[in-house]
Amino acid sequence: MSLMRQKKQGQSTIEFLVVFLLVIAILFLHVKLVFNTAVGNLAHYGTFMASRIFLVYDSNSDTPQNSDKSAQDRATAYFEEKFLGKITALGAVAPQLSFNLPETGKRVEYIGAIFKFQQTISIFPLIAAGLKALFVSESFLGREPPRSDCLQMICRAMGVEPAGGTCNLQMATLFDDGC
Repeated sequence: MSLMRQKKQGQSTIEFLVVFLLVIAILFLHVKLVFNTAVGNLAHYGTFMASRIFLVYDSNSDTPQNSDKSAQDRATAYFEEKFLGKITALGAVAPQLSFNLPETGKRVEYIGAIFKFQQTISIFPLIAAGLKALFVSESFLGREPPRSDCLQMICRAMGVEPAGGTCNLQMATLFDDGC
């Protein structure tokens, strides 16, 4: 009996350590999942705000393409100032903000901002071996027609179509009614 007891001494300690380490690993995996979710929520909000700026910003440019480019630049600058630093500080890798512009030929429903980034799945090198998940946040709010579009529609309605596709701003009175 004493030989049997000697063989089993310390077994409960080993079992406790194995189970304890397993529970700690699951806890840390859960914490990493919560961080990934928090970064995802921040990315969604930042993408929505960038898309919203892109939706309404107008630089009173003479062509719709210039107006779209300035709206994209303004939305990108706001996103980088307010959100990108926080997202990368929480572990996002290779962040990339892009826009579907109206002149790309996409449907109106797919005009807006797209933000992609990668983040590690696990904090343990043995679990998931440093694999990264690709997170994608999309916000397709569309784009209001810029004033230059309205001006061109008014000029076409008046029968004025100058060379180069732009008409004189003094020839038309614009009212923001959504064209």
